[in-house]
Amino acid sequence: EVRLGNFETAAQIGWVHGSYHEFLVNTTSEGNKGVGYVEQSYAIDVVRNGVICESLFEALANASIKSGSVIRCENRGTSWYVDGELVACSDQTMNVAKISPTPSRSFVPCISIKGNFEVTAIELEY
Repeated sequence: EVRLGNFETAAQIGWVHGSYHEFLVNTTSEGNKGVGYVEQSYAIDVVRNGVICESLFEALANASIKSGSVIRCENRGTSWYVDGELVACSDQTMNVAKISPTPSRSFVPCISIKGNFEVTAIELEY
């Protein structure tokens, strides 16, 4: 769970395969697209107001993400919440944005942001 502070032009919260972690850490801000925009990653993009899975973007129809919003995901990113409301999930029957990650134990949480945030809760089940 992450509470957003002020963010500028980039803010993604998500998951990345452990083998791609170095790519995100060692990329300059000019070349870095952030988590969700590289292979083996998926995220919620708070600036564009949508979810991304390996560069495939889908807008969130029922969310208003702003400074102070709380972003939470469950089941390694198969369900996403903004301020307690479900906004995206992998269940095709739900009336929210669809995200189709293939999470495994090799994926790790990742935040790419130009701004600030506060991690308010962490729960990982293996």
